[in-house]
Amino acid sequence: MNDKILVVDTNEDLLQSIQTLLELHKFEVDIAFSGKDALEKITLFNYDIVLSDIHLPDINGLELLERIKFTINSEIPVILMTGMITIDIAVKSINLGASDFIKKPFNDSQIYKAITRQISKRKKDSYFNNYTKYLLGTNYCFEFTANDYIEFNITDFLVSHLVKLKEITPAVCNELSLCIEEMLSNAFIHGTFLIDSSYKQMDHDEYNVLINKLLEEPQIISKKVSVNISYRKKAKVVLITVTDQGNGFNFQSHNLDDEKNIFRGLSLIKIIADDVQFFNGGRTIRIEKKVGRKQKRALAVNQG
Repeated sequence: MNDKILVVDTNEDLLQSIQTLLELHKFEVDIAFSGKDALEKITLFNYDIVLSDIHLPDINGLELLERIKFTINSEIPVILMTGMITIDIAVKSINLGASDFIKKPFNDSQIYKAITRQISKRKKDSYFNNYTKYLLGTNYCFEFTANDYIEFNITDFLVSHLVKLKEITPAVCNELSLCIEEMLSNAFIHGTFLIDSSYKQMDHDEYNVLINKLLEEPQIISKKVSVNISYRKKAKVVLITVTDQGNGFNFQSHNLDDEKNIFRGLSLIKIIADDVQFFNGGRTIRIEKKVGRKQKRALAVNQG
């Protein structure tokens, strides 16, 4: 299949000239006379490269670049054309993800080389995108504050790193997401905010008032929760460790088989994970999840 290119410019003669040139080199070419027209076509068709003038009448080239990269497909190379480029425009274009610049007026050779350079780069990138075949294992280490827990979705952020590993199926990612959510909840609510189980009786407003009050206390906002995610390819296992800076808890007396809370908390983690361990006086919990063949789930408690 031939590479498909979208060329965007207000100059009809220039568009026809570029289209003729690229079609001679066996590229499939579409043209657009405005940023709006380009966006409509990009949402309908898959393009390998977008070649666009910066100065467009409705949506300028920088806005078009930003919309392509942040709302449509960040992987599409976008080459910008302009008669005059300033340092500010160049820096902004690079920050937004522009792949290359072509200064007008240009000749056929410049256009062809710019296009083929991006095609070659994309093919090399595609080859190495399957990096997991080279991967022996990976390890992510993060630290989060109480404000992080309240202000953004830490669980989705962490799972996004697992999704990139092709051996980990969406179903396993979903199970790990549930585990991480419960582990973080315990670490922050009990370890960081030092709230006991009575919070479960609070309504939404009461809970928010309490949390906002606690976030004003220096000893609360200074605490960190660390998360370590390790993937071992040969063993086909994911290890997730969450550690808080709280007072710990008596995990030995905790009923992990509590059927009343089987769909939440540590009871849920026990069901999903293949192994659960506690360390550091209950301040650290580590789970193991097999990503290969189904394993028998068991609970192991380490008193270290």
